[in-house]
Amino acid sequence: MLLNFVKWLVHEKNEPVFIILKKGGPLLNSYKALGNLYVWETDLGEKPIFFRILNRIIDLQKRRKKRIVKNALQNKPSLILSNTVVNGDIIEMFESQNIPVINWVHELENVIQLFNKEKGSDKSLQYSDHIIAASEAVKGNLILNHNIPAENISVFYEMVAGRKELPHTGNKPDFVVGGCGTLIHRKGFDLFLQVAHIIINKKEIKNIRFVWIGGDENSYSYKEFKREIGLLNLEPYITITGETTDPFAYYNSLDLFLMTSREDPFPLVNIEAAQCGLPIICFDKSGGSPEFVTEDVGFVVDYLDVEAMAGRIIELKNNHERYNQMSENIRKKSEMFTVKNKAGELYELLNRLKS
Repeated sequence: MLLNFVKWLVHEKNEPVFIILKKGGPLLNSYKALGNLYVWETDLGEKPIFFRILNRIIDLQKRRKKRIVKNALQNKPSLILSNTVVNGDIIEMFESQNIPVINWVHELENVIQLFNKEKGSDKSLQYSDHIIAASEAVKGNLILNHNIPAENISVFYEMVAGRKELPHTGNKPDFVVGGCGTLIHRKGFDLFLQVAHIIINKKEIKNIRFVWIGGDENSYSYKEFKREIGLLNLEPYITITGETTDPFAYYNSLDLFLMTSREDPFPLVNIEAAQCGLPIICFDKSGGSPEFVTEDVGFVVDYLDVEAMAGRIIELKNNHERYNQMSENIRKKSEMFTVKNKAGELYELLNRLKS
């Protein structure tokens, strides 16, 4: 999402950008094409042994980070936009420079605390002049658990790249229900399996399949997921795709999207699924999903109520008129959350906050 916004800044507003990535990763070269780029943390394990020994003596890493800060300041930045709550160690090194720091927080409490081992989250909030929360759920958590004044927080929903997908028709032999994400407890892949188990055990429900998009095939959780699918005799009905660079190839084969996360600030996967006309079912009290999934585009069921989730799936499978209306509504709604329609709003917000 940040990459898409930076592209918009560079190409639409001709804004020069200086980019600091906390770590590298698959998007590094894409960022590098947009402006000056530095990676804050390097893996010393890949360095020669003499470098690692020297680093212990004179802390080369710290010196390198100071050079990054010096180079950034030479660009005379008018604003620092931090795209996560865990950048406290970076923001702290700019603290004395009198540059406005806007922190776009996409995390809820469990993730904030997970990355707060060295007080990175606390410092990030401490040194922020203003916070943009990814959802009302994120804002509420910052007020409740971190004593951030409400007037210091602006809510701005996340955005995705626009895609011209054909309207979803649902005219397939099977009704296909999808989920997506890494195979971790927070994403609720176990709940996805429970919902599938409930529906498949209803012998009167025919022609329905389930697809989970994502999952590291070498991970323990992937193997455990596969094992449980086998033990429950669900192999003919459930597919795990493994990691993919193009989830839309799978979204377009689905009829409905199941958001089973226990905690998610404002899942972009909801917007991506919506672009393909997939009604969404999610849990209440799970973060920002219920702020997007209104009654005209899907259902919000009680927290972790897998029976209710299964019931809503069956309801939409059997009610073609309601399904088609929700599908059309959510496809239209997704257009409100594209870079094309939201980047300008964010740009104006940042300009107001830095002045």
